[in-house]
Amino acid sequence: MLTGDLDTFQQHMTRGMDGVALLGSRQRLREMHQTWQKAAARWPGEKRLQAIGDGLRPAQPPPGRSWMSFPDRAALVTGSTSGIGLAIALRMARSGYRVTLSYSSDDQQAERALAQCREADPSAVLVKADIGAAAGAARLVAQAAGAHGRLDVLVNNAARVVDKAALEMTEADWDAVLDVNLKGAFLCSQHAARLMLSQDDGGVILNIGASTGIRGRRNGVNTCASKAGLMVMTQCLALELAPKIRVNTVVPGLVETGETTTRFRLGDPDVRSGYERSTPLGRLSRPDDVADAVMLLLSPEARFITGQKVVADGGRNMW
Repeated sequence: MLTGDLDTFQQHMTRGMDGVALLGSRQRLREMHQTWQKAAARWPGEKRLQAIGDGLRPAQPPPGRSWMSFPDRAALVTGSTSGIGLAIALRMARSGYRVTLSYSSDDQQAERALAQCREADPSAVLVKADIGAAAGAARLVAQAAGAHGRLDVLVNNAARVVDKAALEMTEADWDAVLDVNLKGAFLCSQHAARLMLSQDDGGVILNIGASTGIRGRRNGVNTCASKAGLMVMTQCLALELAPKIRVNTVVPGLVETGETTTRFRLGDPDVRSGYERSTPLGRLSRPDDVADAVMLLLSPEARFITGQKVVADGGRNMW
């Protein structure tokens, strides 16, 4: 029904929207039609729509899948073998992206993450790289593009935390964090942008920031400075790389991962309750919340958004 000719598709979609003029131009209609055709090809024989009177609405996707489909698109997610990065990589793989994961040290954890991604994307690849060094960042981007023949999305998620009081922090502590969180993100963006600019349809760069890049905290001046710099870097790159490349920042709040549970003592019921009470939506953020925000910014509906920060923290910080 929705995978037939364009005119039939328009008739069904207009009825399903009660005649509201949401379809816009013929070109936009064609894009929507192509999306449905790709979904049909991806999951043949599965029910994708449910009739509601004269209208239509999306059915639930198969377990572990998403109806938001990006076939033939390739993505590199740095720091993607645990926590937020792994959630992003898995969501992208389940949405049709051919994914490259990267990591720096834990080989066993990296192999487990790769196995998870390959359940959704058998072409997923894993690269060990030190993105804080120019050669490491260049090799990572080249391997990601070489594995999949192109690079459409870069997600700069890799981050390092070394918390100390400002007067006790050493130069090595400062460099360890800034080299990955800011310098590494810049180097990967630089190499990825050169590839994206050579492609007809450009690409997207997404930086994973932190609320501490907007408002500081104790014992983390290196991390806060790196995340603040990342947000301004986003604006600079958005200006220089437009119109072919969009660049945005996703700003999570406190996301519950193994690392943050230890660092912020989230296993203590009183501590946890305090964070939950200070969040209007009543709970801590989860890695999937960040992955959802990433997919939002990768969607065609975000095509006119660049140079922005999207805060996904349950309303805990309102800027």
